[in-house]
Amino acid sequence: MVYVSTAKVKALKSRAHSTTFNPRNIESDWYPCWNQVLMDITMHLPNICVYGQHLLWIRSSREVLDPFLRQFMLQHHPAAAPPVAQDHEEELDSPMALDGDTSFGSAESVAGSDKDLKPDFSLMHLTLKPLRDDLAELPFGIRRAGMKVLHECYFCICEIKAAPSRRLAGTPNFEIVLRQRFRQAQDQLAKYANLYFLADGGLERDRLLLWACVGSHWVWAEVKRKHVPLWLWDTNSYAQGVDVEAFYRLFSLQPLDLCTPESDEEIDTLMAEYFQTLWIHPELYGEHVDTSEEESDGDEH
Repeated sequence: MVYVSTAKVKALKSRAHSTTFNPRNIESDWYPCWNQVLMDITMHLPNICVYGQHLLWIRSSREVLDPFLRQFMLQHHPAAAPPVAQDHEEELDSPMALDGDTSFGSAESVAGSDKDLKPDFSLMHLTLKPLRDDLAELPFGIRRAGMKVLHECYFCICEIKAAPSRRLAGTPNFEIVLRQRFRQAQDQLAKYANLYFLADGGLERDRLLLWACVGSHWVWAEVKRKHVPLWLWDTNSYAQGVDVEAFYRLFSLQPLDLCTPESDEEIDTLMAEYFQTLWIHPELYGEHVDTSEEESDGDEH
């Protein structure tokens, strides 16, 4: 399938740029446009879904947090362990006690601003199987639409920022502000990636797609654990001495603009090369799998 921007994406891009319908040029008016882009991308990918405001978190002690992981968290991110909530008093004596019901990673979340740990959009991979007929007919089965979820993971995180002021269009300052906002989005993605690679799903993975968007412009990067500059949650900044510029350079160099042939072609490449099970789970299926022989002989395995 070749990706082509749909009429809905074009309409929502036009609306977000409109001085009538987005007079304040705010970030949230770009969410419908990017949500539609992601919905169109995943429309023909049955096990990949769009998740808005997915909460990145660490499992609580009630869900058997690995002791080594907990020690790593407390050693390297001391501000990441807020006081155990009062309704978990029964767990206070447990050596595993750690409140996983609040957003892990930021003192901001303790103060109530947990938005920084909720990416604007994530792409979720699911594996399911049908329930047995006798279970599917029960209220339990009806609630679950006759399906059982066996696996869930996230492989792409998207962060959106508002477009530069319309007054800057056609001036050198437009490019300056565009770069500044891309840096803001990339810094936010670095925070998410730090937490992602500590969370339970990230422990099983060593790759992640990051998608930074400023208005209708966007760049992307494939990152591994070793590429992500360490973020210190107690100071809400990068660790001293990390090479942040190297992280920025991982992103595609030239921002693309939605609904252009260049943007459509790049999205098509992402769909073909990255939005596939072989890329999402190379640890299960191998980095390179040659299916030509299997497809040709028709044998069942």
